[in-house]
Amino acid sequence: MDHAEMVKKLCEKSGASEALAYDALERAGWNVLDAIIFLECEGKIARVTASASTSDSATTYGDVKPTAYVKRTLRDRIRRHK
Repeated sequence: MDHAEMVKKLCEKSGASEALAYDALERAGWNVLDAIIFLECEGKIARVTASASTSDSATTYGDVKPTAYVKRTLRDRIRRHK
């Protein structure tokens, strides 16, 4: 996936503007999930919820929180890009 597609996908998933999505992706090393977590932690977007469905029912995982490892990794990436 090229950078333009990543920006578009992040905008669709988070509701962020293209400029905000581009900046978050750059800071997160072009990792969409890390960019979403970055935007959430910075308070720039509301918590993005994920949903999964099976043949029997649909389950929403709105209370999923990033692990300490993800937070630490993202914090380190952001510090390197400042």
